[in-house]
Amino acid sequence: MSGLREQLRTIREGAGIYDASHQDGHLLIEGPDSPSFLQRIVTNEVEKLPVGEGRYNAILDRKGMVLSLFYLIRLEPNRFLAITPPQLIQKTREMLLKMKFLSKITITDETETRSLFLLVGPKSDPIV
Repeated sequence: MSGLREQLRTIREGAGIYDASHQDGHLLIEGPDSPSFLQRIVTNEVEKLPVGEGRYNAILDRKGMVLSLFYLIRLEPNRFLAITPPQLIQKTREMLLKMKFLSKITITDETETRSLFLLVGPKSDPIV
């Protein structure tokens, strides 16, 4: 128990690395049509999103009800990563596949192959 308390104190007072891999699902959406495909189905401007940046997005039904929420990062011009809660990963993937039609894209669940580590704490800025 003291080990956990010491870790928490280090993060609260200094800086530490936190493994958040278990908290999110990761969908890779890529292909020549990926920007226009995502532009059509999510709530934010995707085609103007610069490489390396991300925005929260939603997929809505015809009545405007939220079907899925996720954070979308543009990795490359035709490559995006959707970060979603783990319980929504399969539902989000299925919705995207249903809307794919003839779009030249692939949607891959990379939840098990990607990791997410966070540098946290009040003294983390100088480290970065």
